[in-house]
Amino acid sequence: MTADRDEQQQEYLARLALAIAEASTASGPEPDNEDLAALLDNRLPLERRQQVISHLANNSELYSQWQQLLTDLECWETSDTNVSSISGRHQTKRWQRWLAGVGGLGTAAAALLVGWLILSPDGPLSLDQAYAEYSPQLVEFLSEQPRMRALPIAVDPETTAMLAGIYAGQQRAGIATSFGGIGKAQLELAQQQYEDKPQPSQNPAFERGRWLVVGAAICATEPDQIARITLPPTADSLPKPQASCDFIDAQIGQLLALLKP
Repeated sequence: MTADRDEQQQEYLARLALAIAEASTASGPEPDNEDLAALLDNRLPLERRQQVISHLANNSELYSQWQQLLTDLECWETSDTNVSSISGRHQTKRWQRWLAGVGGLGTAAAALLVGWLILSPDGPLSLDQAYAEYSPQLVEFLSEQPRMRALPIAVDPETTAMLAGIYAGQQRAGIATSFGGIGKAQLELAQQQYEDKPQPSQNPAFERGRWLVVGAAICATEPDQIARITLPPTADSLPKPQASCDFIDAQIGQLLALLKP
């Protein structure tokens, strides 16, 4: 296999690992060994590929068979000559911890996902793509947030929407913590208030909150990558967003100031 083709296979299988991590309810007929082999070789039609992925995400026995296929491939051995030498053992453990939190995919899938992130282009990312690509950094960042006391609930709907967006961003990582000095209980209350009222299909303040969460995590770990994230929608009542860690810090500071008694 040529180097280019090997890289293409690594990227394809790594994207499968990410898709399995994000899949929910199983659909379609249960896959057999031929389906797994066809998935491995990228020979399944799109609809059937999605069905097989959904079963892999929900059937531990089937997923064990899939892992065995990956384990049999020499390029997925996590030795010092591939994943460990590229990203470092501590980096690999971070991916494994994240994958365990979203589905327990294990070492083989962790290796695939690391490979996908290394091979992925440096082009712009939508907010949802940023959450997918930087989930390990987000988990690590949120896990280190200190405990904070609950501040009075914001009465301004826009501020409440932003706090609810922050809470939603944390939920993407499966972690509920304080954020930038704002207490965990504050965020939960804001989310409840936000859900109790009808909302537009895309609330700029809510999206701003989601952007602040992943943006802050990237700024804390890989600040030079912040420009990759697509900026959230603008709103007349909010400062125009900037792809800058200084702007994110200032925005969090302004939000915190609004919540002080």
